[in-house]
Amino acid sequence: MLVTGMGGEIGSLVAARLEREPWVGELDGYDLSPPRQRLRRARFHLVSPHDRRRAEELVRHLDPEIIVHVGVYEPGSRSSDAAAASRSVDSAAGVFTAAAGLANLRGIVVRSGLEVYGRGRHHADRPDESVKPAPTSHFGRILYDVESAALAAGRDANVPVARLRLGPIVGPHIPSPLGRLLRLPVVPFQPGGRGSFTVLHLHDAVEALVAAAGQRLDGPL
Repeated sequence: MLVTGMGGEIGSLVAARLEREPWVGELDGYDLSPPRQRLRRARFHLVSPHDRRRAEELVRHLDPEIIVHVGVYEPGSRSSDAAAASRSVDSAAGVFTAAAGLANLRGIVVRSGLEVYGRGRHHADRPDESVKPAPTSHFGRILYDVESAALAAGRDANVPVARLRLGPIVGPHIPSPLGRLLRLPVVPFQPGGRGSFTVLHLHDAVEALVAAAGQRLDGPL
């Protein structure tokens, strides 16, 4: 198995959780900084998201059966808008360019988010899968581009691609989604609206990513 973005909070926890799964054999991962968790048997490789050649070489050398792509950088969460976009796009290009030609690949799991649906297009009374993505935010467009790169690789390799459209993640060491909202130049609000929004706990996000890898799901969730 290969976990991209293993150095971040989500990637570190995903790797630690995968280490405990009996169905996981060799486990590798890479990122621009070391993992934030103590990992027992996972092998970490230091690779910048901008170093596409190094990433492609590593992915081809490892030839994983499952790729869990957590190498997505969120604007306002330790990355500026420009840095988040360039890191996310380059990270996806590095892993999925190589993934399309892997001999042993059996599935891809991608961390995505509800932001791909755009403003006012995600409704609680309709399944996510029935709503066509139409991102209206910077992060939504980043996630949509990452999903598109993963789908292209999945088609070329003829493997399932699970796109987990997670809510804004909250938890220890994760920058608050509410804080990022309040730091915007203009805080969006709907007069007369409920003023509520969806959040997802960090550990539930990790469990979802691990479960998707184990079940080799296909499509958006």
